[in-house]
Amino acid sequence: MPSHTIIQYKKSAINSLVHRASTISDKESTELNHLKTALQKNGHDKKDITKTINKHANKTTVSDTQSDERLLSILPYQRNNRSDW
Repeated sequence: MPSHTIIQYKKSAINSLVHRASTISDKESTELNHLKTALQKNGHDKKDITKTINKHANKTTVSDTQSDERLLSILPYQRNNRSDW
């Protein structure tokens, strides 16, 4: 049975799930295989799933490109001097 869901919504759902699986999971390949199977069983196109997984695999993560140095920022506290607040 064909779905009447907008294609962009389907692709966004695949993208979101693949992103979660690749960033959160300890066993990325196992989780991605499970996700691929589940998405196919729910009627998503195999080509779209594979394309999205490959896109995420080729991306460099933010943690790979940034150093571990952290900056300390201090914001001054200003007391409210207005009486009408």
